[in-house]
Amino acid sequence: MIEDNPDDKGSNPTPPKLSRAQEMAEFPDMNPGPVLRLSSDGTIEMLNAAARKVLGDQNAVGACWYDVCPGMDTETWLAITKADEPIHFEAGDSDSCIMYTHVRRPESGHIFVYGADVTEHRKAEMALAEQTAVIAEMARFPDMNPGPVLRFSKDGKIVIANRAARKLFKKESLVGLSWREVCPDMTLELWNRILASKKDINHEATVGDRFIIFTHTSHNRSGKRVRLWRGRHRTSPSRRRARRTNSSNRRNGLFSRHESRSSNPF
Repeated sequence: MIEDNPDDKGSNPTPPKLSRAQEMAEFPDMNPGPVLRLSSDGTIEMLNAAARKVLGDQNAVGACWYDVCPGMDTETWLAITKADEPIHFEAGDSDSCIMYTHVRRPESGHIFVYGADVTEHRKAEMALAEQTAVIAEMARFPDMNPGPVLRFSKDGKIVIANRAARKLFKKESLVGLSWREVCPDMTLELWNRILASKKDINHEATVGDRFIIFTHTSHNRSGKRVRLWRGRHRTSPSRRRARRTNSSNRRNGLFSRHESRSSNPF
């Protein structure tokens, strides 16, 4: 009678040990990226599972690499066959992009190709480039505004001023100056009211020979309160009242002394 050894119950059989050759053969397939070995004329001699998946061809052995690799041209391939340093070549499109590093072994004439998926990296670069373009356009946008546009910090220092604002105040740069000192009739009381208000506040001021209404708008970004001031060129209230009065007089058949003289041909 043969008794079971209690130490053997539930134990898993020991897997057979792989030979050195088997381990070497298995090693490329463990690489998550494509790995290929090419002859000096570009013929694919070996490739791992990842390479077969990327190329979409289970029988790629014997095919020519510069025919199989997307975008590979003769000039690039000739440079690879003569290079002493690794040469990188990017293949694919926006949906899938692989960076292939070609390493030539002069003593054997073989060329080894190691691929790395850089799709997400390229998408991030494209997104960053688009964002940079948008920011650049936004930075240029105030200068396209025909009226003065300024942005300030909470302490009233000018952070950004467009071309119209610089022209209005006849200065090459307004950045760093205090808005209370630059803007006429901007009192401390008014400034504090602007900071405390969540609504737009208009401030009428005469700059040189121009009458400007500055609209103060509050924007909260990143926990900091920033103010945008937009200036609009308008006629002063007294002139607007005079125009309305003259218009009413003309409708009622009444004319000012100047208009009566000018309308009389004699």
